[in-house]
Amino acid sequence: MRKWWKITGSFPKAHKILLGSGEAVVFADKSGEFKKIGDSMSVEIAGKTERFKMVGILDPTGSKDDFSTSTAIETAHLQK
Repeated sequence: MRKWWKITGSFPKAHKILLGSGEAVVFADKSGEFKKIGDSMSVEIAGKTERFKMVGILDPTGSKDDFSTSTAIETAHLQK
């Protein structure tokens, strides 16, 4: 995460995610399960489906970060 990021919501902790502004639109349009901050969504990781609560959306940056998904390092370690 970058110190200049501005987000709506909060930075993610374990088993929670932050979506870039563009990524949030894609998930909302295609998933049918995520519509707003606080909703949970299914994400496939290494062949298995996990549920994550979406706690923040990165304000548009004009960079590739707009299409990113971020989480806490604890969550990344859970995926081994």
